[in-house]
Amino acid sequence: MSKKNTARLMNLVADFIEGLTEREFQSLLNNQAKLCVEVLDNNPDQDIFIRLKSQANSLLDIEEALKKFKKNELISLCKIHGIDVKTRDTKKVIYEKVAAHLKVHDSEGTDVSNPYEEVKKILNNSNDREDATEYLVHHPLLKTKKDLIKLAKSYAIYVDQKYTKRDLLDRIVESVVGARLRGKAIRSVINK
Repeated sequence: MSKKNTARLMNLVADFIEGLTEREFQSLLNNQAKLCVEVLDNNPDQDIFIRLKSQANSLLDIEEALKKFKKNELISLCKIHGIDVKTRDTKKVIYEKVAAHLKVHDSEGTDVSNPYEEVKKILNNSNDREDATEYLVHHPLLKTKKDLIKLAKSYAIYVDQKYTKRDLLDRIVESVVGARLRGKAIRSVINK
């Protein structure tokens, strides 16, 4: 300990002793009381998950609260709270995992643990391949190839990493909408 730190510590102890009542002081001198050191964890970042659980209403709230953290800090916080994250996860994926852990829904009320539920509902009810393709092209959740791969995997559609974004769109639409339309056509022929 340096002289400067020793002097600071002695000042703290002196201030503490000055604040004692006569009874407390005498108890301390007679070994009927003891001094304790309690380390305060004033790191507000540790209880951010507690605040999020009570205050976050959507994925956007979670993103807003966590965007100040670096990715490695987010990973550490998630591990402390038992959220399974990987170092290769992007910040967006980490936000989604935190939202799923806290059982927070997005702004439309969709469960964040499966953000493609709305997309799947629309595709499952679509009767036109072109409309389905247009819908997927312009959907805000499906801007990247990685997003399309996640959607395809949620349908258990085989995906080759070499596929282009257009190939993925066509494969998803054909596997979902096309399969249903072919099934309808076959059933209508059989029922005649």
